[in-house]
Amino acid sequence: ENMTPTNLYGVVTVMSLVISLPLCIAVEGWRAYSVYNDNLADEPASTEQMLWVNVLLSGLSFFLYNEMAFLALSEVHPITHAVGNTIKRVVIIVVSIIVFQNP
Repeated sequence: ENMTPTNLYGVVTVMSLVISLPLCIAVEGWRAYSVYNDNLADEPASTEQMLWVNVLLSGLSFFLYNEMAFLALSEVHPITHAVGNTIKRVVIIVVSIIVFQNP
């Protein structure tokens, strides 16, 4: 089919969830559940709520970042996209060194 980059990214995301979720539950499911319960047992309910809010915001941010990368890749040549991505990484490293004052 002739899919747009947005549709392609959506299909790839759903397929990766369907493939990886059963494997993650089979391998780490019960251990993750027990660690979750052990670490949040004595914490107030607001801590658990903030944890889930942060997890959801992190996932949403990553999804939107990848969505924009797919859209950018559809508009420019792949080499241009790769060079831009490399420059972005350098800028992030330099800015984090300046902000956190860590040589």
